[in-house]
Amino acid sequence: MFLYVERLLKLHRSHFLKIQHLQKILLLHSAQLKLILPNLQKALLLHSALLKLILPQFQNVLLLRSAQLELIFLHYRKVLLFHSAQLEPILLDLQKVLLLHSARLKLILLDLQKVLLLHSVRLEPILLDLQKVLLLHS
Repeated sequence: MFLYVERLLKLHRSHFLKIQHLQKILLLHSAQLKLILPNLQKALLLHSALLKLILPQFQNVLLLRSAQLELIFLHYRKVLLFHSAQLEPILLDLQKVLLLHSARLKLILLDLQKVLLLHSVRLEPILLDLQKVLLLHS
């Protein structure tokens, strides 16, 4: 009976030491998380802000290019009409190209807006989860 109790005490001590070791590891990881999480939150907020800044600039570039294409088209239309009525089919083709490019630019712009909204929607739950983890560890 004494040997059984002695083995049981050794086993208990072994488990106790393992638990203490795990507690130290948990404290270390908790401290590391407290250091990392604020920086990660700042990085996520910064990237979200950068996306919000970049999209309008990209939209402006696309609108500027579209306006330039329209001006070029108008200039060539005047030139073509001035030179000959035989060039009318070419003019129609140019109009189709301009409409096609304009439609493509609008689709790209809509896709970019969707991406920005998707990133914003995805970042919010991540930030909330990170705040919860930080609160749990503090």
